Amino acid sequence: ATQTFNNGDTISGGDGNDLPRVTATSAAATTVLPTMTGVEGIEATVSGAGSFTVNMVNSTGATRFISQGSTNSLIVDNQSTIADITVQNNTTAASGMVMKYTAATVAGTTDVQAIALSNNGAQFTAAGTVNVAGVETFNVTSTGINNLTALLGDKLETVTVDGSGSFKSNTAFGATLKSYDASASSGAQSVIFG
Repeated sequence: ATQTFNNGDTISGGDGNDLPRVTATSAAATTVLPTMTGVEGIEATVSGAGSFTVNMVNSTGATRFISQGSTNSLIVDNQSTIADITVQNNTTAASGMVMKYTAATVAGTTDVQAIALSNNGAQFTAAGTVNVAGVETFNVTSTGINNLTALLGDKLETVTVDGSGSFKSNTAFGATLKSYDASASSGAQSVIFG
């Protein structure tokens, strides 16, 4: 049966890998504040006219977040541990994921974010922005064609890319970037330094 996902909902995961799948179709930007324990992650398809924010301030245990087939942005706010990001089959420039960790989570200078990209956009059409605040290193794994609007991080110093897929970012990396290494990737690369 189809269930709803609303403010104040309490979800307690059991053994195994609990991954609620959410479809957000709101006409305006929407924020949900659940209480979750033992839930390993969330997979969201954001297909409405507005972005969809999951505020994790009352939740613990999540280790991954997935934007699947979205046309608008999934925003994760107040996440208290660094969690893997997957962005796949996103189709518009407004899609993608924004990750906002708590200040304590990214207080160090060697934080590492794993980002899996799979089939976002097309050869001549960009789709999606991945924006992670407070993290110094992005480890990107690319599968299929990935033509992003942007890969962003306000503290980003190092990007490594592996996998068989292509990777393109249409927005220049910021001035904080010191290293870009795609030696472990067999896919085409197209990025802008600046």
